[in-house]
Amino acid sequence: MRGDVSQWSPNTQKRVALDYVTNIAAGMSTLAQKWNQIWTDTDGQAKVHDGDPAKIENWYLAVWAYNSGWHAKADAWKIDDNGTPNNGAWGVGWTNNPANSTYRPDRRPFLDNNNYSDAAHPQDWPYQEKVLGWAYNYAWWTNEGYRTMIVPTISNTGIVGNNAFCAPGSECRPPATGNGRGTCQRSDFKCWWHFSTAWKDCSSACGHEASLRYDSTWASTERAEPQDHLTPCHTPGLPYISGDTKNVLIVDDGKQYAIRGNCNNNGWDNHGTLSFEFAQDSAGRVPARADFQQLGNGFGGHEWFAYSRAGSHNGDVMKVTGTWELDQHINGWARVLVHIPKRRAETQQAPYTVHIGDGSAEYRTLNQSREVNEWYNLGVFEFKGPQKPKVSLTNRNDEGDGSAAVSWDAIAFQVLARRPKHFVVAMVDSVTSGEGVGNYYPETDFEYKTPRWNACRRSRDAWIRQTVLPGETQTIGQLADSPKLDFTFIACSGAATRDLTVEQYAYMQNPIGTWSDYRDGAQGRFREAAQLNGDFLTKNTTLVALTLGANDADWDGVILDCLLGIRCRPGDFGDDLRADILETLNTRVTLGEQANVANILKEIEYDADNKSPSRGKKAKIVLMGYPDIAGASPPLTLCGQFGIDAVGVLGRASTFFAAEARRTVEGLKNNGFEVSFADPLPAFQGHGTCGTDRWVNDLMFGKTGPGDFTDVWTGCLGGSVRCASRSSFHPTKRGAQEYATVFGNHLRSSEVNYTGW
Repeated sequence: MRGDVSQWSPNTQKRVALDYVTNIAAGMSTLAQKWNQIWTDTDGQAKVHDGDPAKIENWYLAVWAYNSGWHAKADAWKIDDNGTPNNGAWGVGWTNNPANSTYRPDRRPFLDNNNYSDAAHPQDWPYQEKVLGWAYNYAWWTNEGYRTMIVPTISNTGIVGNNAFCAPGSECRPPATGNGRGTCQRSDFKCWWHFSTAWKDCSSACGHEASLRYDSTWASTERAEPQDHLTPCHTPGLPYISGDTKNVLIVDDGKQYAIRGNCNNNGWDNHGTLSFEFAQDSAGRVPARADFQQLGNGFGGHEWFAYSRAGSHNGDVMKVTGTWELDQHINGWARVLVHIPKRRAETQQAPYTVHIGDGSAEYRTLNQSREVNEWYNLGVFEFKGPQKPKVSLTNRNDEGDGSAAVSWDAIAFQVLARRPKHFVVAMVDSVTSGEGVGNYYPETDFEYKTPRWNACRRSRDAWIRQTVLPGETQTIGQLADSPKLDFTFIACSGAATRDLTVEQYAYMQNPIGTWSDYRDGAQGRFREAAQLNGDFLTKNTTLVALTLGANDADWDGVILDCLLGIRCRPGDFGDDLRADILETLNTRVTLGEQANVANILKEIEYDADNKSPSRGKKAKIVLMGYPDIAGASPPLTLCGQFGIDAVGVLGRASTFFAAEARRTVEGLKNNGFEVSFADPLPAFQGHGTCGTDRWVNDLMFGKTGPGDFTDVWTGCLGGSVRCASRSSFHPTKRGAQEYATVFGNHLRSSEVNYTGW
């Protein structure tokens, strides 16, 4: 919105920004000003159709000017704000001209025929076409064809006319034939429009204003201050100042009484500033500002947001960087917590940079898409040096297409008396994430069949969170945000070796075409950062726990074959499976890059800086094995969905994987790597799906969360309405408890002797 905010008092400006009723009123006033400005400046000559303001189509130029401004006729031969002469140009600007190459040349009118999928890629339409697309639900026409023509269209095609505002008078040259985009003939792109135009007979074909009212049943439901999206300004969850927590310092963009929701900010002090930098394009313009917005929500009653973009989606010129700077030095250990608001925090890759104070920095990538107002642990850092601590966040990442928002709210520094004893990282696949256990973090069990789908399914009851570390009396989950322990949980259901290292997959860069293609590509990663690229492994890490290899060996396919009785019998099938396991563990190369368990264990060793002589204690790296999902005790018999041959094949394959994984780990250990292998097979014998006391889920067809499957596709094991649940054949909560016991005992063994720092 282009309004003259200099005429508004500070309170009015805040109300326009934070209160939707005031915002709408200001928007209506500004839009009317633009209509009048254009009419006055051109003596009524720059109009659409007959210029009747009662017809929605006739507001086309005013809406255009509302977004990008009206360049006055009096300034046609003056110098603009960037020091560039206008050289006779005036009117509405080139940015929103339908002929601009930014927009798809074959587009239909926005939301035509209620095609709401258009809203998934709004960047394909100029601003005024989007506004009119939304607005035409609040008008009526005498036939659907006239409705489609709410914007200029090519006769009988329903395709937007790209060159309705491209003519020699504006120094724009339309193509000789067809609907190809016209070309601005000016090097400064000031092909500005100030003429009249018409594309229909408005006396019969233009839209009529709808009669909008509440039904009498609902007439009294509108409230002066709606509360449905408001949240507490001082979200609970920050640690108390006691014991090893010396102080908690909050940094936000200010401390003011919020207009919405009677937000009282008297309970906290602001200890710093939040400032922003905006990228420029090659012409020195700042398009990122147009995509930068705010809400009266989040901590303190206010948040900023922009939309995440990869380089292929103009990420470099649309880049916004927000930096929180503390008002004092720390010179010691502190945990950084970030407040993620419930609204407009959507990206699965929010890239944070933590500036230590001595010129160095550490990096973390966080999934913001929880839709809960909460404080999140970004990590514990040792701040030092002459500069004050800072944390930066940008909307430029490897998965953004301009549709998922990145939010800047508040951060807090939990100043610690000493370094935590434990820095624990849990990673890789579904067995570690807690698939099948339930109680998943919401951002990891999210909206199947949408671009925001995430089914990493990290559980609050996963085995790693149920583990009691040596020397402790509480579980990792209970200690997770205490001064004793820094915990990072990045495991993801379906993850394989390449999901740990590949920065950006093709499906992240392109709009979703066929859902099945997107689903198959996104499995195991979704839109999160590659696990080893999130920079959570550092010189401070004391323990890394992981399960890895089952997805690379296509264990899902093996189970499916055994359920259906296809090839799942001794002989060639078993031989092929063993060969695949050996390749998975030791030698596999994909697209010229190492994609095997041994290489990942090496990468973890290097990322944790274990090879550095100055590190002191090395991080312990523990590869956990997998259970035998059938878990049958001899003699083998038919059980549940598995035949006798299948039970035998699964048991032998699990035993072979464990033996060879141990061999792989021993080879690395003999070469100086701090790795070990923990085997859950003995504990799970008799407790698989063939046992009476089952610690493994059986075949399940019920949906177990928003991220679980809701449809049936070719190649999956399908029920009447959907494929088998992701939770099938994964450890139950009891199974996770036994995994935790196996892991804890392994850490206490003489082989590992884990103690933390």
